[in-house]
Amino acid sequence: MNHYRFLVLISFVLSLSSCVSTANTLKTEEKKNKVFRNELFGLEVDILDKWVIQSAEQIDSLREKGTDIVAGDDQRKRDQIKASAQSSMNLLTVFQYPIGTVADFNASYTIVAENLAPFPGVKTEAEYLSSVKFILSKAQVVYEFPEPDFKKEILGGKDFYTLNAIVKYGFYEIKQKYYTRISNGFVLSFIISYMHDSQKADLDRMLTSVQFSK
Repeated sequence: MNHYRFLVLISFVLSLSSCVSTANTLKTEEKKNKVFRNELFGLEVDILDKWVIQSAEQIDSLREKGTDIVAGDDQRKRDQIKASAQSSMNLLTVFQYPIGTVADFNASYTIVAENLAPFPGVKTEAEYLSSVKFILSKAQVVYEFPEPDFKKEILGGKDFYTLNAIVKYGFYEIKQKYYTRISNGFVLSFIISYMHDSQKADLDRMLTSVQFSK
């Protein structure tokens, strides 16, 4: 496996290692004309024209291959990822390029929702992100967290709490940022993964487009 493919899988799976599934039981999403909508959260997001929306089959394939990299032979980690899938939904995954494109890194933008019903102890975004941080710190690759606290930022007029992380692989550094909000009994998270400032600029444009109708 070349380093590019490896980095794509790391980026995707680690961004979802705490909340991952494509078995979306909420039939409320719409992907049309590069605009993503979700009725449950009253959510609308503009997708940049050249970015590629992933199908459920593509997401499943990436998740399965990436889990092997992240968890390795650690059955406990594999069980943890599998168990989390029972309460989580991948609402949207978008890559900068089609999978297989030769590039040093394929940036990604992911929206996930996790049902909090099985986790009554999680009451705040900080508690949830603390759990995410712990899980990522136990991954098979090196994770660093440049900021000790979770900062509040505004997306679409709503308060979100953020976690910044850096994945190190050889000479490469993948930057990730989690934007998390508790809403309607779910944790709603926007997760971006990138390597270059130009990729971050595109991701910020999509984040800036986020709107909530309720």
